[in-house]
Amino acid sequence: MIISPKYKKCLVEVGEYKGQLHTTVWRMGEFVVEEFPEMESDGSLTLNPSSLVGCWDEWETTIPTELRKWDFDKQPILEEDFRKNYKILHYKIIDGFEVNGVKFIQ
Repeated sequence: MIISPKYKKCLVEVGEYKGQLHTTVWRMGEFVVEEFPEMESDGSLTLNPSSLVGCWDEWETTIPTELRKWDFDKQPILEEDFRKNYKILHYKIIDGFEVNGVKFIQ
């Protein structure tokens, strides 16, 4: 099944670099799962990074500017150590989601 956020800017990537947690908010994304994940008490979903099909249009991030630079096409050029050692822990969909086009809102 395909799961995606119902609203824009409600997909949060949680990652870790050198013991520090960082979050990045994406405008939209999609996940493919075989089983529906357990819904959190606040109605959010936590998804494994391996289920990610793709996420689009980064909205905001807590990753420090010195670790992220942008080329002329706004494509990220990450500092080499960061690129090698940044680990995505999970994704979280907040404020509602869609499963195969059917909308669910908490």
